[in-house]
Amino acid sequence: MRLYPEFFVILSKIFTQPDRFLPLNKLISTLTLLIIPATANHPRRDGRLTICFTTQHKALFWAFVLYVSYKLLAPAEHSGIDIAHLDKLVHAGIFFLLTLLLLRAYQMSRLQYLIVAGVYGLVTEYLQSQTAYRSADIFDWFADMAGVLILFATQNILRQIQAKISLKDGKSHD
Repeated sequence: MRLYPEFFVILSKIFTQPDRFLPLNKLISTLTLLIIPATANHPRRDGRLTICFTTQHKALFWAFVLYVSYKLLAPAEHSGIDIAHLDKLVHAGIFFLLTLLLLRAYQMSRLQYLIVAGVYGLVTEYLQSQTAYRSADIFDWFADMAGVLILFATQNILRQIQAKISLKDGKSHD
C-alpha cells in the first residue's frame, strides 16, 4: 500500500489551520459524536449533545447480533463480486459496526469490548464448523478482531483531531 504525501500535507493543515477546514471540522465533530460516546469517565467537554445508553441502543445492538448470527450461519450466498479476500473485509466491517453498537448499548472498558467481540467471533466460527454448508476459518476471526481494532483506532484519531480543533477554538476566544 502506497501512502501519498499529499494525504499527510492535508492532515497537517487540518491540525494546524482548522479554521480553513470548517466543513471538514463539522464532519469530524459529527463522526466524533457518533463514534465516541460520552460516558461518566469521558464526558464531553464542549457541551454538545451526548448520546446516552438507552433501551433503544440495546435493542438495536441485539437486533444486529441476531441478524449477523443468522447471516453467518445461513448458507453462503455468492454476491457475484470477485474481489480477493472480500469476505475478510466484510468480517472486519461487521465487527466494526457490531462493536460500535455494543459501545452505544453498554458501558465497558475497551478490553471488555474486545473480549465480548472476540468470544462472539469464536463462537460464530465454531458454529459455522458444525454446519454442512459453512466452514470455520481462523483468518475470519482475525478479520473480526481487525474490525474492532479499526474502530478503536478511529476513535483515537477522532479524539486527537477533536482535541486539536477544541484547542484552536479555545485560543481564538481568549
